[in-house]
Amino acid sequence: MKKILSGMLAVLMLLGLFGCGKEKPEPTTEPAPQAADVYAQACTVLDGAEEITLDVVVSKTILVEGYSFTQKTEQVLTYTGRNTDAQLVALEKAVDWTAHEDEDEDADEEDTTRQYTEIYTDGTLYVEVEDEGAFSGQLEQTDAAQRYAPVILLDAALYGEVTMETLEEQTTISFAAPTAAEGWAMPADAQLQSASGTAVIGADGALQKMTYCITYQQAATQVTVEVDSTPRAEVQQVELPQEDDYTAVVSPEALDLLLTAEALTMQTPTAAINDETSFFSQAAGVALEQGDEAYYYDVDGELLLKVKSSMQYMDSENGSESEEYETLYRDGKLVVTADSGLPTQTNAKDKEIREMCRDLLVSYATGPEYWKQVEIIDLNGVNYLEFALTDETGNETQNAICAMIFGDATVLNKMASAYENKTLSAYVAIDKYTGLITGTGMEFEGAHTIEGDEYTLGMRADRAIEAPAYGAYYEITEEYPEEKEPEQKAQPLFYHVTGQDGQEMWLFGTIHVGDERTAFLPQEIQDAFAASDALALEFDVESFEKQAETDTKLQQKLSEAYYYSDDKTVEDRLEPELYELALKFMKASGNNSTYTPYLKIALWANFIENHYLRLTHTLHSEQGVEERLTRWAKEQEKPIRDVESGLAQSQMSGNWSQDLQILLLEDILDTDILEFGADVMELYELWCAGDEEALIQMINEEPDTSEMTEEELAEYTAAIPLMEEYEKGMEHDRNAHMLKVAIEYLESEDVVFYAVGLAHLLEGTSGLVQALRDAGYTVELVSYS
Repeated sequence: MKKILSGMLAVLMLLGLFGCGKEKPEPTTEPAPQAADVYAQACTVLDGAEEITLDVVVSKTILVEGYSFTQKTEQVLTYTGRNTDAQLVALEKAVDWTAHEDEDEDADEEDTTRQYTEIYTDGTLYVEVEDEGAFSGQLEQTDAAQRYAPVILLDAALYGEVTMETLEEQTTISFAAPTAAEGWAMPADAQLQSASGTAVIGADGALQKMTYCITYQQAATQVTVEVDSTPRAEVQQVELPQEDDYTAVVSPEALDLLLTAEALTMQTPTAAINDETSFFSQAAGVALEQGDEAYYYDVDGELLLKVKSSMQYMDSENGSESEEYETLYRDGKLVVTADSGLPTQTNAKDKEIREMCRDLLVSYATGPEYWKQVEIIDLNGVNYLEFALTDETGNETQNAICAMIFGDATVLNKMASAYENKTLSAYVAIDKYTGLITGTGMEFEGAHTIEGDEYTLGMRADRAIEAPAYGAYYEITEEYPEEKEPEQKAQPLFYHVTGQDGQEMWLFGTIHVGDERTAFLPQEIQDAFAASDALALEFDVESFEKQAETDTKLQQKLSEAYYYSDDKTVEDRLEPELYELALKFMKASGNNSTYTPYLKIALWANFIENHYLRLTHTLHSEQGVEERLTRWAKEQEKPIRDVESGLAQSQMSGNWSQDLQILLLEDILDTDILEFGADVMELYELWCAGDEEALIQMINEEPDTSEMTEEELAEYTAAIPLMEEYEKGMEHDRNAHMLKVAIEYLESEDVVFYAVGLAHLLEGTSGLVQALRDAGYTVELVSYS
């Protein structure tokens, strides 16, 4: 009976018929809540709070040339007075830049973390930086909005997939398939690659945690940013700043850029550094010039350093003295060789060498307490920071120069009735896309009045930094680094030239830059090269440079080709506005020196163009085809012949009219760095693909005048004679000479591997391919198996 009764009760319970006489409830018709709606409701609660404190962790990884530069920031971010006119933002953050870890157990641990605190209120930013000081400056509200992580990280409308999962008392909203980046997370000129996020909501419906991860491509740099944001249960109290405790800084943005750039640049695993510093004292009649050419390599546990140093001391009474020495660090040994004497060797630790390298990598700009004025100038892919420094900086600098020259920092001050700072400025150039320093320098000139006469003293320092530097390993070791064979190999245009009487020559169109693909050319090219009697290049750069080191007549001719021989400088030849802009570009590109004012204008344009090429961070001259062929020729002991002379190429641009040289300078200054990089990569990819038709079209493409304004069309028309002068010198005259030399090789007994710039093969009717056919030779495009 009990079993039957319990069974009946169970059925009644299952059917809902047993229970105090209640009626059966009606089924609900409300749909399950949608993920976006649940998230929106949670955001409303948090976004409506007038005060909120967030714990935010931001990790940023910059990938350039295969090397990673990382920055991790732990933040306590407090907003008060939100949604009112009296909003205040307070930030405490610890920024850590990943640095090398020393394996030496006895080495001191290196602290790579720097502490910041800052408050933004009513248009003013107050910043305290560990080891730097406390500073304040004006900041626009729009800039402040980009400076801080928002209270709500994720906008659900930007994602194609918003899903929800509930476990126990937590709900996780996942965001995927982004249609755009969060507005605060990516620069406007970057390209989104991927983005995703999550939001964790508690049982009370409040947001407990948000995460966001974005990867984007900006120029040749890939950036990944990961953000974790956790609202605190209690709001952190914020004390309003006391203005008297802060030194006014003209630009808080400049402070951020500089500190970040120095920290990131010191992470670089490879660098090439060129440093020139000069001092002079009119009162003493002496000048001192110092120069360092340094290469640094720290990859896969191999730490290398090579520094070539020179010093020249000039005395108006006793003449001049000079000294050169080289410092080389490898395998734990530091070897110094001075003036070709016997080398001295000592043991050294990696930490000591890294400290030496970091001294070479930091900027010349002094601390912000010495800034009188700061300007941030956008130089086409480079943030150029220009500083006017305080008189205090000038006083300290002139004391340091006096101490170095006289051994007494105050000797001139004791003798002088007055002193005045004449020139006092500094600059730092920072790659906008990598955050790495490309150039830095300082200029100072002061004058002491002694017995009624003015005596000047001064210094000029310029440092060029290439980081990462592809060629650093070879410069240190004179060995080529191993390169990984690419999945997609190059198949460039390659021609076989024959004559009716059995003449034969190989014709190869080169490109002056490249990547690993130029190291793995098709077997047909390698076989033809091995079977040839000689290699012909435009000219053998290495041999020419060696000759220039000892040949005084060649040195004189090169000097005449590169420099103006009259008393006028570039500044005298350009309009003031153009000159000032061009000089900034020369400094930013690391090409400012004592001799820069006397270099011909065309060389200024050439240096700036090479600077643009380095900023692409994808192709390198050290991987250019000529470099590869030269290496093959050495390995196979094959002679190298010059199609042109190195001197003729050096003289060409310097002999152009001044108007043409100015036009070339204006053109390169007006070039967009992103478009430049895209054009270079397009040409290189076409070269690798060996697409003859597309290459002919690209090389011979004429400017489209249909969309030009009347003003642009007038400028273009006025420039036609100058462009014709350029084409005559650069293309037609050279192509005619190259054709003559090619025929000479064909009519000789040797089979020559003839390799010149690809454009010389395909330019109009003067290109070598068509010109050789017109001369009666058969030119056949080689097919690859």
